[in-house]
Amino acid sequence: MRIQFLRWLGVAVVLAVYLTPDSGFAQSGWLKFRPGSGVTLESYKGDFKHLTGISFMTSVWFLSGEFKMARDLYFAVEVPFSHFDAKSEYDFTAENLLGNPYFGIRYEKETSGGIFRAGTRLPLISPESTKDYAMYYGMMTTLDRFESFVPELFTLSAVGGYKYMSPDGIAIRGLLGPVLFMPKGEDKELWADYAVHLWYQNEAVTVGGGVAGRFLAAAPYADHIDFGERFANRLELAGRVSLGVLSPGLHLQIPLDSDQREEIRSSYGLDLTVAF
Repeated sequence: MRIQFLRWLGVAVVLAVYLTPDSGFAQSGWLKFRPGSGVTLESYKGDFKHLTGISFMTSVWFLSGEFKMARDLYFAVEVPFSHFDAKSEYDFTAENLLGNPYFGIRYEKETSGGIFRAGTRLPLISPESTKDYAMYYGMMTTLDRFESFVPELFTLSAVGGYKYMSPDGIAIRGLLGPVLFMPKGEDKELWADYAVHLWYQNEAVTVGGGVAGRFLAAAPYADHIDFGERFANRLELAGRVSLGVLSPGLHLQIPLDSDQREEIRSSYGLDLTVAF
């Protein structure tokens, strides 16, 4: 099992460096259809093609919060966590890994208007970490926040855009912004993140989705990659219901990049927001 894992870990690292469709925006902005203060718990499981024998409890979790600082301005924080356990004839000890935390700000109106987010993800994971399985599962399953589980990777990100809200509850938003990868002792990489989402919302339900992706803008190896191969996209779908201050929901991400689809078919899970 260890040999098979190392093989797939090597594939994951290659995909991460060259082709990962990580929408970034550093934090789970795509699930945040409505601005406001609150705490959100997200769970993710991956539908892998080749990784078998993992337990049902294997999963990735994100605990995040947004806290109002001023009108339409929020402070955002997020803590990622990965749990990996496997069914094996060998003695296997389950692994738990605390990922790289995110801190940032968010500006967004409840109605139509501009959107701005900026933040950083701190390199909490040590290169000496022995939680290889949990690290691998976290990297491959979180299609939109891959950097949450990369050791010694410091990131800075910003995104701007616009949201239009119709009187009938139909909304559309477009987002675009840079993400700077600064791995310790390695060359920096500059990516451009983009997304377009369409959704419907009323007092009881929110449902929508869209396409998001990442473009490799600058890196020492960028000239060796065809222009079209610098793009990597994915489909995002989500829905939730409003039960007072509680908003349970579900979400699905499907990679559109053919290379990544060779490893993982989709990432899916549940989420719960408590508003205040």
